[in-house]
Amino acid sequence: FTFIINMLKSLDNISDWSSHINQEHDVIGICFLVLSAVISGAQSWADCYEFGTLKLMWLRKYRSFANGIPSQQNIGRIFRGVSKQSLLDALLSWVNEHRLSTGLSSIVIDWKVLKERFEACGLELHPTKTKIAYCKDGSRKGKHVNISFDFLGYTFRPRLCRNRQTQGIFVSFTPAVSRNAQKEMIKKIRMLGIRKLTDLSLE
Repeated sequence: FTFIINMLKSLDNISDWSSHINQEHDVIGICFLVLSAVISGAQSWADCYEFGTLKLMWLRKYRSFANGIPSQQNIGRIFRGVSKQSLLDALLSWVNEHRLSTGLSSIVIDWKVLKERFEACGLELHPTKTKIAYCKDGSRKGKHVNISFDFLGYTFRPRLCRNRQTQGIFVSFTPAVSRNAQKEMIKKIRMLGIRKLTDLSLE
């Protein structure tokens, strides 16, 4: 179970800007829950909550979850409070730690091996929702079928970015709000009927 231990070790380095608000649940545990759920095919906070309730005994082998599994709204609120950059750094550290432990110069992920590894940990990979994506950017220029993926309301794909120091343009594999999330936002705004509230001021 070194695979799981290395994940938790890497997650210890994440930054949580809302730690002064969230006093009830362990942010590392919530990140561990979300990542495990997403790897198993979860596509929403409701899926993460369902995974947590079904796998609570397994999750407690690695974190206490003293207050149980928070509601799906709180899972999302806590996870959104995590610095995206620190989470990305933690995930990269996790993969690199595994690479160093195996003595390899690089890691090629094989679906069969990945499936067997997670089954050994008591997890399942969803046959259609879980896929391997190639993180294509300015340095990684290979051609692959999947070069993007959705992760809890965000779409990760190659995008043009601007270097803060040189102001130059480069291609990076970065997140932005997904189309499905945009549709939900538009739907909620329309339901509020803001355009009809002409009797109210902006204040």
